[in-house]
Formats: sequence, C-alpha cells, structure tokens
Amino acid sequence: MRKISFWNDGKEYEVVCAVGAKYFRVLRKEYIDNNGVKHGEEYVGLDLKTPKVSGGLRGPAAKAERNRLTHFKMTYRKGTI
Repeated sequence: MRKISFWNDGKEYEVVCAVGAKYFRVLRKEYIDNNGVKHGEEYVGLDLKTPKVSGGLRGPAAKAERNRLTHFKMTYRKGTI
C-alpha cells in the first residue's frame, strides 16, 4: 500500500493506492465537526464528497455500487515511469 496525504477544508485525506490491483481510493480521515460530533474514516469520490448510493439498492448491490463510485483505475503508459 502506498499513501499520499493532503488537507482540504480542515480535513485530512489520503490517496491509497493498491499498486498490484491497479486502483486507488481517496480516504477521508476521522474528524470532529464544529458541533463536536466525531465522524469516522470514509472513502469518498474524487470531488471529496460522500458518494450517493441509490435508495433502492440494498445489501451486496449497495456495496458494489459504493465500491464502483470510490475505486478509480490507475493507467500506465509505456515509458512514463
């Protein structure tokens, strides 16, 4: 696992790369909001927002849709590395 950390709007994020699987995800680290409510770690989209999963999906279908919205394929071009 390789990680890149950055901050945006007072929240810490990590780009987590699974090099062997050729995908990456963006993880928002846990934080405490202005009201004192603690929020746990969560995978987000490229816009750094929680992905919206359709209300009609349940169980494995909802999980698959959430993974589809938070996993991003890494592409490699010959001679770029």
